[in-house]
Formats: sequence, structure tokens, C-alpha cells
Amino acid sequence: MKNILVPVDFSPASRHASVYAGFLAKKFNTGVHLLHVYKDPTPVTMERLPYSVTVSKTHEKKQALINTEIEYLQTKYGIKVKGEVITGFTADTINNSANEMDAGLIMMGMAAGKNYSMLGSVALKMIRKSDRPLLIIPETASVQEFKNISLAVDFKEMVHSSTLGILFEIVKKSDGVLHVWHVEKPGSDVKASELPEKLQLEKTLSKVTFWYDHVENDDVNQGILNFVESHPTDLLVMIAHQHNLFEKIFGGLHTSPITLDIKIPLLVLKNE
Repeated sequence: MKNILVPVDFSPASRHASVYAGFLAKKFNTGVHLLHVYKDPTPVTMERLPYSVTVSKTHEKKQALINTEIEYLQTKYGIKVKGEVITGFTADTINNSANEMDAGLIMMGMAAGKNYSMLGSVALKMIRKSDRPLLIIPETASVQEFKNISLAVDFKEMVHSSTLGILFEIVKKSDGVLHVWHVEKPGSDVKASELPEKLQLEKTLSKVTFWYDHVENDDVNQGILNFVESHPTDLLVMIAHQHNLFEKIFGGLHTSPITLDIKIPLLVLKNE
């Protein structure tokens, strides 16, 4: 795995995501790059300091915070950690930084009490803008290896082998068990029109050992919740492409999201 990019805002959820990133980086023998993005402060201040002074003081304060995070992770995990503070539009700046450093994974925290239909604008924009794998870490998720991994599929489009590269790496490095499953309406089966996609996916997944199953439920959201609740799951994996299972759950540009209230890490893979 290449470097892990972790956007941080110094909140408890952000700290938890950076700690989880350090844990994974040590496991995968890679580095962590912390990134804090903020907008330029307004020129008018209570102290009426010159604008350049205000910017400089704000930047120094945030750089000090990120330096503290770097020192903490280096001490805790003995890994290589870098960090930077940049001004700009959050999602665009994160995406540009990920491309410049060729990040293998972007990790973002999610505050306690939230669910995946309330990820926030930055995370949703990153899912739509970036072609990098995105790992979302709930604040309450335990820091542990991904021994039981669940991949939810819908057979609507062909899935490229390159899309699943990081999933293969996680399965092998974690010595994990991969469960692949499909939500179907009760009494139904995979449609004939979906068979080519199913066969192609099975061929692509042959690089690792996996178990295939289906879940019967009229509601996709409830089907996912039922599977996760009834099967040991350390990591839920979903593939984002246009008008698919992911869009139904999280909402597309013209659709409303369904609430997916689970408390385990979610890995979003972008299928271009």
C-alpha cells in the first residue's frame, strides 16, 4: 500500500482516524501523511492586525497542532509521518494533494452519533471527486485488524481488477476472510442480464479466497444491516459507480440517501 492520506480537523473523530491510520500503516509498512485544510481568515479582526499577520498566526497555530499529531503517531507506532497545513477549498485541496502524492488510501473520521447517510459534504464530495480508495472510520470503531471483510455488490456494472487492488492487499495482509454478498428480493435470483457482471466479478475475485452468498430483503438498506448484524464484520466494502447500490444508500446528485446506521469502518472503492 502506498502512503495513507488523512485529512484532519483536530476533532476527536479526526484523531481516531489518524490513530487507525497509524495502526494500518505499521501493518502495511507504509507512511502516513496528515493534511489540514482551512479557508483564509477574514481580513477584519478584533485586534485589527494586518491581514498577513492574521494569516501567519493562524497558520502557525494549526501547524503546531499538526506537529503534535505527527509526534504522537511516530511515538506510538514507529512509522514515518508527515503533515502539512494548506489553505483552500477542502474537498478540492484534499483531492489535489492525494493525486500529487499518489496516495494509496484516504482515511477520514466520522463523529459519534452520525450515520453513513450523514457523512457530511466533504466526505461525499471526496467520494464523487476522487478515484482513490476512501476509508471512513466511525469514531466508536475499535482499532483492530480487518479479519472479517464484507463486500456488498449489485452486478450492475463490470468491476475492474484495478478497483479491487487495495481490497486484495487488505485481505492478504490481514489474513482476513472475504464475504461477498448480494441483496435480492425474497424468492428472486440474479437476473439473466446481471450474469455477465456476476461471472466477471467472480473471475476477478479469484485472486483471493472468498465466500459468496445472497441476502433476501425488499429493502437494500435493511438487507445490509441484517447481514452486518448477523455476520462478524470488521470492514464493510462498497463499490461506487453511477446509479448503483452505493448511490441508493448514500444518495446521488438527484436522489435522497437511505439511513445506514452501522458502526464499523467503510471502504469505498471507485469503479471508473
